[in-house]
Amino acid sequence: MRGSPASSVIFLSNLRKYYAFSKEQHEVFRRFISAFHERWKAHHEDDRDILVFSDNRQQSAIDLENRDRVMRQALFDFLQREDTQLLGLDSKRAFNEAERIRIYRAQDVAVAL
Repeated sequence: MRGSPASSVIFLSNLRKYYAFSKEQHEVFRRFISAFHERWKAHHEDDRDILVFSDNRQQSAIDLENRDRVMRQALFDFLQREDTQLLGLDSKRAFNEAERIRIYRAQDVAVAL
């Protein structure tokens, strides 16, 4: 995928830190990357997440973190549509990763308003 290599490294690092991938999930992940790239190339003005992703293209820590959150949320939305789940490495969390990202991003939006 074109774009910031640092964003991709952070994205993959976070996934590997919290999730185990089976061979089947690797294929689903490849489809996600392809779908996300196509979505990014299309750059529809009503696709808020892609706009946030594109607007945070600098290499600052905040921009990289924002891009990572957008990609992780998109991945979990994609997995839900695919009726697939990632096996978490830490089952003691009160929220799954998708819920945690949504909560955090909702707080960011509320603070910005």
